[in-house]
Amino acid sequence: MLLSDKFGRPITDLRISITDRCNYKCIYCRTGNEGPLYGDLPFADYLRMARVLIGLGIRKVRITGGEPLLRKGVIEFVRELAKLRPRGLKPSFASGDGTAEAVPFPNPKGGVPNGDDSGCDGEALDIAITTNGHLLAELAQPLKHAGLRRVTVSMDAVDPDRFARITRVSNGFDNVLAGIRASRRVGLWPVKVNCVLMRGFNEDQIIPFGMFARDEGVVVRFIEFMPLEEDRVWAPETVVTLDEILHRMSGRRHRRDRYHCAGFTSFLRTLQPHPHYVRREDSYLSFFRLGSRFARINASWCVR
Repeated sequence: MLLSDKFGRPITDLRISITDRCNYKCIYCRTGNEGPLYGDLPFADYLRMARVLIGLGIRKVRITGGEPLLRKGVIEFVRELAKLRPRGLKPSFASGDGTAEAVPFPNPKGGVPNGDDSGCDGEALDIAITTNGHLLAELAQPLKHAGLRRVTVSMDAVDPDRFARITRVSNGFDNVLAGIRASRRVGLWPVKVNCVLMRGFNEDQIIPFGMFARDEGVVVRFIEFMPLEEDRVWAPETVVTLDEILHRMSGRRHRRDRYHCAGFTSFLRTLQPHPHYVRREDSYLSFFRLGSRFARINASWCVR
């Protein structure tokens, strides 16, 4: 049996939040008055759940928090996850009757995988992590050696003062930048940077993030502000919409200075709830991805 939702779409991605603790107090996420709201489960419990779900068709595992790099033992946890293999079947697109069909994984040794729950002949598990990046510089190499493939860094400004205002951590920007560069250096690829845009705080960072993506060789994803925990107040006027982001980006097309950013919106592949993709023809900047959870509702393929 493979996991699928009520629309017959295969479920292949698993997110594991290993801690509710965080060393940042981002204004859109935490009030600053509350500590962690939930306790940490033992890693053995997470591994047991992952093993069961991987046997049901999960092929990608993303480790999140809180801030997952605060959790002692996270490197060993990644190492244990990397020993698991997806079972020998993977879901294809949903069939006409609304069910997810299964097809064999390609076997690099030839033949068809055995398809048992151990999945020893299947593809390697795709393991990623989402982090604020504050501790990443020192942990990037050991995480890579343990089996981590990709990293996503939450970063809401490329101006150090603005970054400190949003995170309420005075020395965070330099640590995060060092973590991003360390991740690229050790081969964690792609390195993605998530930016939550909020009017009155960082909507003027759209173009600077374009320059940052170009200069640092990372994937930037702009995400609309949404209601989160701790009774954070959400209001429509706080949201920087997808249309506004595209308008600001396209406004750079006619600039001819050394920060010329023409082509930000040269190819808009599709508008889906998350992620949205804007590809630049110039390979110097690989991707912009824009997550619009409220402005566009069309989730025919989205499994998030």
